[in-house]
Amino acid sequence: MAACLASSFLLSRFGRKKILQAGTAGSALANFTIGLGFYIYETHQTLSIVLILAALVFYMVNFNLSLGPIVWMYIPEIVRP
Repeated sequence: MAACLASSFLLSRFGRKKILQAGTAGSALANFTIGLGFYIYETHQTLSIVLILAALVFYMVNFNLSLGPIVWMYIPEIVRP
């Protein structure tokens, strides 16, 4: 929830395009890390679980900073009532 509130301040400072690009790159990185964690699960179980949980937390914070709220702020500007 704090990340959603912070996104409104970041929006005025950096602009939509940069935040959406960073959010997409961060989401791709988090999803790749989650996949890597599942890939190494058979050989390194403890490391895999820590890696997956850390990547999930990173994905949630990243999504709440960028892709989640900014898309909903952007839609009313494009579509008129």
